[in-house]
Formats: sequence, structure tokens, C-alpha cells
Amino acid sequence: MKTSFSTVFFIFIIISLLYGCISQSKRPLEFVPEIIDNDAKGRTAIGDMDMDDYPDIVVHTWGTERGIISDGTLTVFLYPGWRKIEVRKNADFFGDDVIIYDINHDGFNDLVTCRGSDYSAQLWWYENPGGDFKDPWPERMIALIEEESEVKDIAVYDMDDDGLGDIVARTKHYTVIYFQETDNGWEENRMKTTQREGMTIGDVDDDGDYDIVLNGYWLENPDKPRESAWQKYIIDDMWYTDTTGGWQDFSVRVVVEDIDGDNETDVVFSQSEKPDYPIIWYKSTNPSGGEGSWVQHEVGVVHYCHSLEVADFDLDGDMDIVAGTLSRLDNPELILFLNLDESGTTWARTRIDTLPVYKIAVGDIDNDGDFDITSSYNWETPPLRLWRNVIVDGR
Repeated sequence: MKTSFSTVFFIFIIISLLYGCISQSKRPLEFVPEIIDNDAKGRTAIGDMDMDDYPDIVVHTWGTERGIISDGTLTVFLYPGWRKIEVRKNADFFGDDVIIYDINHDGFNDLVTCRGSDYSAQLWWYENPGGDFKDPWPERMIALIEEESEVKDIAVYDMDDDGLGDIVARTKHYTVIYFQETDNGWEENRMKTTQREGMTIGDVDDDGDYDIVLNGYWLENPDKPRESAWQKYIIDDMWYTDTTGGWQDFSVRVVVEDIDGDNETDVVFSQSEKPDYPIIWYKSTNPSGGEGSWVQHEVGVVHYCHSLEVADFDLDGDMDIVAGTLSRLDNPELILFLNLDESGTTWARTRIDTLPVYKIAVGDIDNDGDFDITSSYNWETPPLRLWRNVIVDGR
């Protein structure tokens, strides 16, 4: 069969156009900073609060004097115009986390967060009223966990596989799971754990349920998670034996992710309150085998690394690491470590900004297919910033 010149030329034009679209859609990796709000400060979370299919930003701001004065706020900034929604104002907000999750399964994302003081670790959730947010957000106290700490970390997931979201919270002395009942009540499983901060959840042993990872060790989700003890397994005791006598001891940020692309779960740690510690990721084929069963891979030193997240920022198919320093460092940085060899053994260190950050949140704010970053200056200082990843279409 003969092919005409016009047919060949037409195919050539189509291929050229497609190649042009593809080549223009992915640009060099760059983050463009912008200020979202000059007064917002505190911990952040990214998620869709108005159900318009675009992520929004939530900010948890302490009450004055570390929660003692009830002038703290819980605020939502709606994308794209950053309309400000006050979820709750004039409250004793304190602690160090805010989580977006549809607690009551009504189709609207709610907020789980903390109030209290250094001596009152209170766990609360706020029900999204939906609509145009003119109605108040019903607030419910889940528990007063203890009176010798604030709430340090929160995670929400169905930990017992009953279809309901459960809440995992860490204080300085306890890790507690609140299993949701069908009547919106909560059943507690409390475990005394090693100080001090840093927690996430994930399937560490790849057995189909979520475990809890703390500073240097993990707790295995048992067959009966509501009533049984959660077995402790060491990853690296460095993260809970770094004793100097100060409150900065035993403090980490931790992420669970597949760093080397082998479809097995890895664990990444940073020291959140001290200088001179490296970010290290750990791999094991036998996670319950104890400290000797984990192989560590050093990524790079980041001082006071209170921000640690993992995502594919350059869209090359492997996981990268973003990290940031606290404002107490003279030369703060927001840093991206690019995974160059797909196996997590070779990293390129790139500086995104020379500003401090605090417990950054990562998500695709503008739904353009890449990951953006948000944070305030520190735990109690504005402004709220967004670093927009423009690798896709320059947006």
C-alpha cells in the first residue's frame, strides 16, 4: 500500500505538535514564593475544605503565652483567592498539629487539632458545616490526654479496618489511639512511650495495616488493635538516646515512604530541635528484627530540621525530600534533596529559599500535577507563605 506525501506530512505535524506540548509542559524545577496572608502564623495543613476539588490551606495559631490566653485561632484559606474562613477564634489553641480528615463521613473534610497549654494536652475536632461556611463549625473535645505535656503530633486513619477514621496522638509521655465508635464516641488505647516528639503512621511491615512510627522505633499494629499492646521495635536508638539534658532531646520529624522504589516501606528521620544532625532514611527487609536489621542512608545535614516531607517534586518518578530549618538558625534554609539515582543513595542538594519554616505542609495547591509547599515563618510568627512549584506549565 502506498502512503501519500500529504499523509506522511500530516503525521509529522501531529508528532511535532505533541512533542512541543510535552516539552513545554515540564519546565526546569523552580519554586516561586508568594505571601498568602501577612498575619497568619502557626502550623499548616493542605486539603480541600470547600469540596471544589482544589486544596486549601488550614492554619492553627496558638493562644498568647503558649495557649494560656484564649486568643488563638483556627483558620482556613480557600484557594484560589485565599478567602479567609474563621473556624474558631478566641480559644486556647496550643500544641503542634492540625489534620484534615472527614471524621463523620458526610462528604466534607473536618479538622482534628489540639488546644490547651504546656500542661494540658487536649484533642479536639471541628465539624465542617459545608455550604458557604456561614454556619458555625461544631466543636467537640475528644480527650484530655495528660496534664504534663501539650499534644505534639496527630494522625488520622482507619487503624482497625472498621471503616471509621481513628485518631492517633502523641504527647511527651504517651501515644494514644482513639478508635471511633459508630455513635461518634471514642475508645482509647493508651501506651506509655519514650519522650519526646515526632510521629507518623504507615504500613512499616507491609502487612496491610498501619503501624505507628515514633522517634527511632515503631509500634506494630496487632490483630486486636483496640485492646492489645502494640509491640515496640527499634529502628535506631540514636533518636531517643541523644541526651544532653535539654528539652531539645529526643525530638524528630519522621516520614514513612518508599524512597528507593522497591515497593517496600522506608522510614526517614531528622532531628527537629538540634543542629549538626543528618537526615537519614532507613531500609529493612525485616522491620521487626530490631536495630541491626535496618540499613541507614545519610542524605545530608540540616540544622534544626523541624520540617521534613517526601514527594516527587521534579516529576521524574522517584521520591525527593524537602527539609527546612527553624528561625533560631542564623542562616536558615528551605532545602530540596533530589533523588538522582532512583535508589536514594545519591542526592543533589538545592536551596529553595533562605527563610526559616515550621512544620511545612506539601500538596498540589493549584492541581497542575506538581507539589507545592506552605509554611509560616515559625510557630508564632507570620507571614504565611506558599512556594509554588512551576515545573508544570509555569503555574
